[in-house]
Amino acid sequence: MAKHEPRAINRRTVIGAVWATPVIVAATAVPAMAASAPLSQLSLEVSPPSPYENRTSFVIRATNEGAAAIPAGALTAYLPLNGFWFSGFSGDIAWNYGPDDPTGESYTFVYNASVPAGDTAGPLLLILGKNDPDQSPPPVATLTMSASGYSSVSGSLPLL
Repeated sequence: MAKHEPRAINRRTVIGAVWATPVIVAATAVPAMAASAPLSQLSLEVSPPSPYENRTSFVIRATNEGAAAIPAGALTAYLPLNGFWFSGFSGDIAWNYGPDDPTGESYTFVYNASVPAGDTAGPLLLILGKNDPDQSPPPVATLTMSASGYSSVSGSLPLL
């Protein structure tokens, strides 16, 4: 069996590789940053809480502050359950349940109509109840609206 002898590495080869590597990384990172555009904005309007039997209802509206329409099915509302229970939803017919959470600890809703630039999606009506009617302080739900290419926006829903 032939014995392989280690070869010495030239110092200039190592120094050349060290200097070349940062240049390659910088050359590839600059175009990627230059191509990224700022996210469009959503705004959220949440009505004051309204008593509804032993629950609280809210009317929520999202406005497309961007320059292009949000396609149908791209606007979502996410509601994690924490200290309260979800009773139901209503509002604009375009709102529907989104993907199920197998843990049962949140709900997602999808708006199945497009939202033109500068326009407001149809209202989403949420009805929430406290886990314990005597909870003190009362729980506050957080609803987050999002769409691809947009900054997400959250609103507080204080239960009565």
